[in-house]
Amino acid sequence: MVHVDHYGNLITDISRSALEVIGRDRPFTIHFARETVRAIVPHFQAADPGEAVCIFNSQDRLCIGINQGNASELLGLHFDSQVDVRYLG
Repeated sequence: MVHVDHYGNLITDISRSALEVIGRDRPFTIHFARETVRAIVPHFQAADPGEAVCIFNSQDRLCIGINQGNASELLGLHFDSQVDVRYLG
């Protein structure tokens, strides 16, 4: 985790290009706190209210948020929290 923005979203140092190069189009899951996310969506509102979601921000960094919520507070995540991307297959 790199930092928490003023909305409580978690901004990682994981880039879109790194995920693409390492993943080679394999399916993956993203693990953080007690959550597992199976897809990266275009924007936070693509998830139901209160649901954990992953997007790429304008700098193409992986971000973790909660639609209509503060991910840092609700998930107990901070700048030093672990985020794992696990490739399947």
